[in-house]
Amino acid sequence: LTSDKGRYLLVGESKAEPAADDDKAPLWALFADAAPGTIPDSAFPLTIALNAGGDFTGMDNIDAQIETGTGAARITGELSWLDGIRWQLAAAAEKLNLAPFAPNWPAVLSGDIASAGSFTDQGLSATLSTDNIQGTLQQWPVIMQLPAAISPEKLTVDSLQLSVADNQLSGAGVVAKESAEESDIRWQINAPNISAISPRINGSLVGSGRFSGTRDNPLLDASLKGETLAIAGWSLARIDLYASTN
Repeated sequence: LTSDKGRYLLVGESKAEPAADDDKAPLWALFADAAPGTIPDSAFPLTIALNAGGDFTGMDNIDAQIETGTGAARITGELSWLDGIRWQLAAAAEKLNLAPFAPNWPAVLSGDIASAGSFTDQGLSATLSTDNIQGTLQQWPVIMQLPAAISPEKLTVDSLQLSVADNQLSGAGVVAKESAEESDIRWQINAPNISAISPRINGSLVGSGRFSGTRDNPLLDASLKGETLAIAGWSLARIDLYASTN
């Protein structure tokens, strides 16, 4: 860390190598009573490097790089905190191994993510865009798309698309914050093999629905069917639900 005429330059690097089996520890578990995951050796060596400059109002010229055993990611942009928190960041990944951060959901992903926004006295305003996010989860192919925006008045999801193996989830719509404002969101799930997402979840789910109207006068039309469901020690042979407020 160096400084000159009110500005600073931050440069750092950290590197981790595989631990012995007795030293491996879980970073995160899907359920509290689940068997903990460990970080596979394929995720190493893990290197995180940061270069950034700035002053007391924020940080600019951010250039952070993460390298894992299979690939890398680079994060660039700027961040300020003088009048609330404001950011403009972009991340590009190429076969980035996420096992060091979520060992129970071992994924290797490529693609681009960008976000810009602010968190001030007026609330949170932000945009999120994704481009060609794809890779593997539990060795199954993954494709994801999530362009979205949030403001103090509403949350807008332009087109959620998530595919893991032959499981698919899609959705789009607007959720309003104020009770008098209209919301309208639709979703659809077709998941014949949930265990591809996590081995601690089994079974199949198929359903769709729409939520619209205001908070005081909501309209719901949804259906959900499932078979041989099992999660965290609970199981259901079959589920068949339909809900409607029409």
